[in-house]
This record gives sequence, C-alpha cells and structure tokens, in this order.
Amino acid sequence: MLEIDSKQRIKDLEQEVSDLKALVAVLLEEISSLKDKLSLTSKNSSKPPSSDVFKKIPKSQSNNKSGGQLGHEGNTLNMVEKPNFIETHKIVICDYCQTDLSTTDVLGID
Repeated sequence: MLEIDSKQRIKDLEQEVSDLKALVAVLLEEISSLKDKLSLTSKNSSKPPSSDVFKKIPKSQSNNKSGGQLGHEGNTLNMVEKPNFIETHKIVICDYCQTDLSTTDVLGID
C-alpha cells in the first residue's frame, strides 16, 4: 500500500516538474520579447521620440555651471512710469467654473 502511494507521488511530482519546465519556457520567451521591445528607441526604429522610455540626459559639454556666469552683467527689464503701449488680455471664460465672462463688467485690471 505504501509503495503504491510512493509511485503515485512520484508521478505527480514528475508531472509538476514537467508543467513547471513548460511555464519557465513560456516566461523566458516573454522576457526575451520584452527585452527586445525595451531596446527599441526612436533612433533605431520608426518610433516617435516621445515613446522613448529611458532617455539618457546629455551631459553639458562645458565645465561651467548652468545659469548666469560669474562676472556676467545681467539685463533686467524694469517697469517704467509711462509705457509705450498697454496690452489688455481679456478673460472670456472662468478657469474654475467655466462661466462665460464676455458680458460681465470688469472689476479691475492688474
């Protein structure tokens, strides 16, 4: 009786090993397929640049830090008393509630 149980257990384990080997083969194929997809970029395929997953950020060719450099005289556009012209940007629709503001009175200008 014990021998029959052992034989059945061995058969069950052999079947399980066979099933696991088949699953490993399927998973290895899927991994290979995913690696192939990851290696495609806009430079080596017809994919657009926006679809590149891992973009390498180019390093600066210069040893200078980004931004204004030491000793560089900056230029700032300061406000003046009497500007040459004033440009008005009207708000037509409220950004928050989408209400039409074209017929609303202006309360102030910034």
